[in-house]
Amino acid sequence: MSVYLCVVVLTILTVCAYGGIPNKPTNVLLTSHNMNLVLRWDPPEGTANDTVYTTEYKSSVTIFRTGCVNISTLQCDFTPFNLSVYGKYTGRVWAVQRRERSMCAESNTITLDKDSFIDAPIVTLLSNGPTLEVIIKDPLFWISTLRDVYNSATYNITYWKKGQKEKARFISNVQQNRVVLNDLDPLTKYCVQAQINTDRNRNPSNTSDTVCESTTNVSAGDT
Repeated sequence: MSVYLCVVVLTILTVCAYGGIPNKPTNVLLTSHNMNLVLRWDPPEGTANDTVYTTEYKSSVTIFRTGCVNISTLQCDFTPFNLSVYGKYTGRVWAVQRRERSMCAESNTITLDKDSFIDAPIVTLLSNGPTLEVIIKDPLFWISTLRDVYNSATYNITYWKKGQKEKARFISNVQQNRVVLNDLDPLTKYCVQAQINTDRNRNPSNTSDTVCESTTNVSAGDT
């Protein structure tokens, strides 16, 4: 092995091994919420007031790239750095104090489309005689849209007479974002919740807020 190659290999191997003051950050965690990508950490023990942090990130097909540099906050948002919604990412962070850099602390690895936590959908109800139309709005993503990332996403809808949730009825794997509930009693208040399911994400969305509306005995077309 040539002297030059030895130097290059040694440099790469020691990038994370360089030690000094201060100690390295702890509890380094890479998270994703609605397709963003944020690295968070706790300050090292004995952190001075002038300590700043520098971060890097990489995908499964790239080397580490510069993220936030010399920041005083305990998180770095990688979302603006031209990410792929299907990318597999890892982050790392150094503490820097008076030009001394700690050892790097590396995060977990996450794949955006499989690990990102998805907000609940927004549900609205329209009453039309003895029926209710359920209108579902997807949460906004920081990168792309829910339908572009998960083109086979479906909804689970739960509905019940107000005060009788133990007798709730369910509709699963609904593809449309507008659904008419027509097995209802007139002049009765019903409550509805919805949840998003995807074909790949390990985390189903949270359940939407409960929305309630009353049926009538006359449809809009009959008035």
